[in-house]
Amino acid sequence: NALPTGRILVPALYPNADGTYQGFTPSSGSTHYTRVNQAQADDDTSYVSSAVAQADSYTIQSLPGSGIDQVHAVQVRAVYRKDDVDPKVLHVTLESGLVISETADIAPLTTYSAAALLLADDPNTASQWTAANVDAVQIGVKEIS
Repeated sequence: NALPTGRILVPALYPNADGTYQGFTPSSGSTHYTRVNQAQADDDTSYVSSAVAQADSYTIQSLPGSGIDQVHAVQVRAVYRKDDVDPKVLHVTLESGLVISETADIAPLTTYSAAALLLADDPNTASQWTAANVDAVQIGVKEIS
């Protein structure tokens, strides 16, 4: 994947449905994705949480428009914090086909932080992303401990 030149569209795609994994607990209701699909994180207003090693995943909106010739990369971003004194470890995840990619260990603090997983190629095909493959991913978070 060579560095892009010219005009580039960088759309933000938000969760639009619950995914395969629903191990976290929504702050209210039973739908997980509506707790994490804000353009601007609303911190303690809506969130998902976990007290044990679990995963939560979400499908995302489709890429806008048609005629997308190239997808240079996909980035998943998560905003997180812990609310107790115990050490925690989490990963930001992306599932493409049968392949799940994860960040290295993240040690959350008691203040809000953000982390991202950046993938230049589709881990399921080991090739450049296609619009169809981006539209089919699931993104999420996973508490390791």
